[in-house]
Formats: sequence, structure tokens, C-alpha cells
Amino acid sequence: MAVAPAALQTAPPTQTTNTSTHAAFEAQLQEAQALLKSAEDRAAVELGTRLRIEDQAAKQREAAKTAVEQREAAKTEIKQLKALLKSAEDRAAVELGTRLRIEDQAAKQREAAKTAVEQREAAKTEIKQLKKMLESAKYADVNAIKKKVREWHANSKAWWLEPLPEEVRKQH
Repeated sequence: MAVAPAALQTAPPTQTTNTSTHAAFEAQLQEAQALLKSAEDRAAVELGTRLRIEDQAAKQREAAKTAVEQREAAKTEIKQLKALLKSAEDRAAVELGTRLRIEDQAAKQREAAKTAVEQREAAKTEIKQLKKMLESAKYADVNAIKKKVREWHANSKAWWLEPLPEEVRKQH
């Protein structure tokens, strides 16, 4: 309560005036306290709301940071996977080239084996023909030798005393 200067006070206050003024002040004080309490409650609610908003914003910033880190990790992993894929493709291409060379060599070897079999069969046939020719040549030589022996016998008086002709000796 504020006290007025002495010049302004004309009469001493009465008990009734003091009680009504005090009651008015009490009412104003209670009203002010209620307003203050309401303002404090609103401020507390607003502060709580701000804190929740800031907490959510911090969580969102953290989530965004985590998302960026995950994105960067995903980019790195994608690069690694692309490199692995490229490496696998290169190895597959080398393996395919190797397989094609092996298959080509195998085809050449099969062709060479086929040719060798054909040549072997041709050689067998030629050997048979040569054996037949040899047999017929033997008989031709034997017949020629027999003919020479007969001629020699016919021309010789004592054929058993004369040496055998050279061709006959070579055969025996």
C-alpha cells in the first residue's frame, strides 16, 4: 500500500475505509495472483510445447543426419557393389573366353583325331594292298626264280655241280 503525502491527507482514515480498501486490495491481489498463476501456467504450457518442439526438431535433425549418413553409406555400398559386379563380369568374360578357347581347341583336337582315324584307316587299307602286292611279288619272284632254275637245269649238263645263281642264293 502506498501512503499519500501528508499534505494530501485531510482526515485520518477510518476503520471502515481501511477494511474496504484492504478487501479491495485483497481482491485485486487474488485476481492478480490468479492472473499470474494463469500466465505462469500458460508460460509453462508454452515452455513445455517449445521444449517438445525443440526436442522433436532435435530428433528430426538427428534423423536427417542419420538419413544423410545412411544415404552416403548406401552410395558407398552401391559403388562397391558396382565394382564387384564389374569384377565379376570381367572374370565371367575371361572365363567365357577361356571356355571358348578350350572348346575351340577341343574341336580342333576332335577334328585332328578324326583325321588321324581316317589316316589310320587309309594306312590299314594301304598296308593290306601292299601286303597283297608283296605276296603277289613274292610269287612272281618265286615263279621267275623257278623259271630261271628250269632254264639253268636245261642248259646245264651237271647242274648239281654248278653253283646256284645269285638270285636263288639270296632267297635261301
